[in-house]
Amino acid sequence: MIQRDYFERLTQQVAKVLARLIGKDWEKILLAIEQAFDQHLPITRKELLGVKLEGFEDWIGQQDLSDDQLEAIAMLLQKEGEHIATIEQQKDRFARALLLYEVVESRTEMYSPDRVARIRQLNDLMDEL
Repeated sequence: MIQRDYFERLTQQVAKVLARLIGKDWEKILLAIEQAFDQHLPITRKELLGVKLEGFEDWIGQQDLSDDQLEAIAMLLQKEGEHIATIEQQKDRFARALLLYEVVESRTEMYSPDRVARIRQLNDLMDEL
């Protein structure tokens, strides 16, 4: 119960960070995303993006991250992808976020309509690129 409360607070904090991102320029968004990683997650954004996409799923499997943490990382990557100028970087962030959502979806027994909607949205965004 205590662990679940912690992760609910973590998810709420990440959601607040994302809410503050609306309407800010890219440099401020990137800074806010990096701060969210530094303050609320056990891995850094730089470390996460340093892993090649081909080995990303295996690397994630080796990390000691909860489903809530994976979902928070996916939300941050998705938000970053929405504000990146290059299509190549957008594809990378969206692919990583989608993979994380799918890992959570396969590991958890709890149905989340929000997660399903985000997966659908990411698939649509990937199709548009």
